[in-house]
Amino acid sequence: MKFVQLLQEKLEFKTPDDVVVWVDTLQIPKRKPKSISKVEHDAMIGLYTLVQDYKKTKTDRFSNFGNKLNYTKSIIMDKLKQLRLPKEEYNTTYSNVDSQPTTIKKKYATYIKFDSTAYDIFTKNINMIEKFLASLKGYHSKVLKNLKIKFVSQDQLRAKASYKTEEDTLYINARKMGKSTEEYGSLVYVVLHELGHRYLRYNNQNWNIDDTKYTTTKYSTVDSFTNEEKFAELFALTHWPKKYKEYQTQMDMFKNNLK
Repeated sequence: MKFVQLLQEKLEFKTPDDVVVWVDTLQIPKRKPKSISKVEHDAMIGLYTLVQDYKKTKTDRFSNFGNKLNYTKSIIMDKLKQLRLPKEEYNTTYSNVDSQPTTIKKKYATYIKFDSTAYDIFTKNINMIEKFLASLKGYHSKVLKNLKIKFVSQDQLRAKASYKTEEDTLYINARKMGKSTEEYGSLVYVVLHELGHRYLRYNNQNWNIDDTKYTTTKYSTVDSFTNEEKFAELFALTHWPKKYKEYQTQMDMFKNNLK
């Protein structure tokens, strides 16, 4: 029997779905736990990434066409070749990572720690965002259902934040955030901007959201792949109308056109 077959039997995995079920029970942080080697941890990070891609492919009706699903299945099983320890050792290492969960489900969102920032910063940011999300009303609150926010490192995201449509997840680079709590460019402002992108995913608009008459901040002039930055900026600005009175005309047009 080939080594990889013996290894898969040792790890008790026969299908990619077996791997998904297992990985979903673990807490796999970006930072390496003390009890495992860098080689083994890097392999688990790679496996975790593949599992997320596999889950996304299975739920995305556009991704199920062609060979993508079968290809993802095959590379998951190939990735098992890099795992050299018994399953129990991975369970021990990743089921109680410093007794601190890397996925925390709160009232308004599920938060995932996948960066190397201090754990107290992670929990501080969660508390700040939860308090802010509780203040949202009307159309701003329409995009909170099943919300996921993932804190990632610089190598995964060079910008402050990004809404990953394919994952329906807000990516946040916490190291890029300033100390301000509600000023322009702060953590909560950036979160609300990205929620504007999420709003568009679930609420189609029948007006030209990229018209120059909706230009506000400097960032609203950025040419993005989706041409949604003017909309996302106004989605955020309209939560603080008194702070940004210079954009009152644009905010009024935005609210009148919003579907």
